[in-house]
Amino acid sequence: MATQNPIEQEGTYPLPGEDGGHKSVSAAAQHLVHLVRPGSLVFLLSDFAGLSEADGSWLARLSAGSELVLIQIYDSLEAAPPPPGRYPVTDGRRRGLVDTAVETQRSAWFQRFSDRVSLLETLSLHHRAHLIALCTHQSVGESLSLGLRPRRLRAGGIR
Repeated sequence: MATQNPIEQEGTYPLPGEDGGHKSVSAAAQHLVHLVRPGSLVFLLSDFAGLSEADGSWLARLSAGSELVLIQIYDSLEAAPPPPGRYPVTDGRRRGLVDTAVETQRSAWFQRFSDRVSLLETLSLHHRAHLIALCTHQSVGESLSLGLRPRRLRAGGIR
């Protein structure tokens, strides 16, 4: 009797979380570890905002028997603050102001994104995963084509 692919069986693995999804990339990856067959090619798309060094355990398990491609999706507003000024923001319920004229806040903005990228680069190199950074304004096809080249052929390292 042939076994069916559990991913194709709708409803077989209910996803925990508020809107049917996982609360973090770590929680989703922990779930994914149990679904992936050895020798699989796994693409993990995320902003990786909540990633920490402790997440190396699921990365190790995923990359041990599979080829792992981490695709960091980000918006240019995450990488750099807008020009100095005061900007109204809302989450649909609350309103606030972001003041990007304060230099310490601008520096922290850059540093926060830089720290996330550095952590992703370190984890991906340590676990032999591909890392592709994809900004929301970039062409997906072109970014994948460049990012999936062997590391020695890529200009500028792993990005």
